[in-house]
Amino acid sequence: MIWRVMRVLCCQVSVDLRSPKYLSSFGPTIDRRSVLPRDVRRLMTKRREAVFAGVALLVGLSRVDAAFYLTGRDLVDGLDADRLRRMLRTYVQNTFVYHRQYIYDVLVHQYTDWKRTVANPESRRDSLVELLADGMYVAPGVELAQRHAALAASATYMYNLDYPSRVTGKYSVLVQSNKKTTQSQRNVLPTVYAVCKVYGSLGDKTFGRQIF
Repeated sequence: MIWRVMRVLCCQVSVDLRSPKYLSSFGPTIDRRSVLPRDVRRLMTKRREAVFAGVALLVGLSRVDAAFYLTGRDLVDGLDADRLRRMLRTYVQNTFVYHRQYIYDVLVHQYTDWKRTVANPESRRDSLVELLADGMYVAPGVELAQRHAALAASATYMYNLDYPSRVTGKYSVLVQSNKKTTQSQRNVLPTVYAVCKVYGSLGDKTFGRQIF
């Protein structure tokens, strides 16, 4: 039995699945029988149905969560207006179903640095990284933390890893690695566990506070 399961898993892993940009090849499937009997948000509304309600939750974010969607040249030189426009339209096209033009216009307005009289490649790069991070990581992470905290069954924590790079330049580590698993991301868990070891546990108020 075990070897059959392993064989199936190996076949699944070996498949070359390519998803549209900003989307995942795999996602939760609501089969209404086993893993997900109902919509995920509905399962998280009632304590008796929310399995994860009884487990403490730690949600973490990093300053470079979405930066790997850009190339090394983009990170170093910044983005021109045309490339920014194309990347943003691809994000809106692949992520949203309705009112795409309206959403695109809102995002452009909200993530434009109006303090600058003339936009430059660096400011466009920073705005796009912030936009993608907010939409793909921050918003889902905050929603998850809020729903978990609303059940009031276990502690809910959130951290933002925002330390400066050891190498000169905001995205220099990403440029050097040029991989999806960045140095900053590899340092997240060691940093969290180091703090836990010093302060004893996640429940210690010196480590963090329960949010929401």
